Amino acid sequence: VYQTSLSFTSQNLGGEKFSRIDKIKNICLGVVTVVGLVLGWGAVLGGHQLLGIYSSDPEVLSFGMRRLRIICGTYFLCGLMDCMVGSLRGLGYSVLPMIVSLTGACGFRVFWIFTIFAVNRTLEVLYLSYPVSWVITVAAQSEFRTSVLRQNRGALCVIISIIPERTTEAEKPNIAIISSTAANETIEVSLRLRLPKSSQRTAMKIVM
Repeated sequence: VYQTSLSFTSQNLGGEKFSRIDKIKNICLGVVTVVGLVLGWGAVLGGHQLLGIYSSDPEVLSFGMRRLRIICGTYFLCGLMDCMVGSLRGLGYSVLPMIVSLTGACGFRVFWIFTIFAVNRTLEVLYLSYPVSWVITVAAQSEFRTSVLRQNRGALCVIISIIPERTTEAEKPNIAIISSTAANETIEVSLRLRLPKSSQRTAMKIVM
């Protein structure tokens, strides 16, 4: 699903189908949530049988189930994190999502071990660092993605109004967008302007 998010986002970005980008993200998040919950809780419900492949010791099974309930039960959050990274990479951003993922998924867990876990040294507290780090990372990636799209849409939605006073309909400027492309952090918008002479000076100030 991560690869689907990356591929379809980049294809629609290149094809200038910007309205589809959010839809792709929502579909991918929905799919990974359903699949993650079904498979994750399936592993929890069948945990004794799965763990029985490795050991029949009741104590080993007990410790294994404690891990499965927390890790597998919330593993869909890891899928959400990966989908957000795929969407950002599809938009042309790869370095910052990597830094956010490393900080959230790795750095935060180290911080958890030396702070939260140090106060309450139980397996449950240790395993809780996984879902908590996934939630924090998803939130950070989502906020970054929203900021990226807001900037891009602000650059693409350019409205130019150059209508001097006392102009007739025939003298009003004709503005046509020829092409627009969005790549990485650069937005390029090509405009064709047909303006009356009285508006040319104003138009040049806006274009420059």
